[in-house]
Amino acid sequence: MKEEVLKELLETIKDTKSFVLEQAPDVAQEMILIARVESFIIFIVIIISIYGFLFSKKKVKELKPNTDASLAYTFSTIAFPGVFIITFMKLVSYLPCWIAPKYFLLKELSKLI
Repeated sequence: MKEEVLKELLETIKDTKSFVLEQAPDVAQEMILIARVESFIIFIVIIISIYGFLFSKKKVKELKPNTDASLAYTFSTIAFPGVFIITFMKLVSYLPCWIAPKYFLLKELSKLI
């Protein structure tokens, strides 16, 4: 009985190993693809926020001081540097997926352990 359980356990381990070896390349490619798409979306957000900042800065100069619209544009102009820094730091964290994909995969897989 013990031998049967051991044989079944060994067979299950072999099947699992072959499955992992077959699927690993696809999973790795998908992980890199997902990271690249996320970094591209963050990049687009940065571009849009820069455009919004420049637009707000221009509007602040055109509007009369101490109006609601002027205060709203002033707030967005003040808030931009913080939003930009946080978003840029997130973008930098995705840099390895573009430059060194193997390093990125090892780093991501080490988070799973």
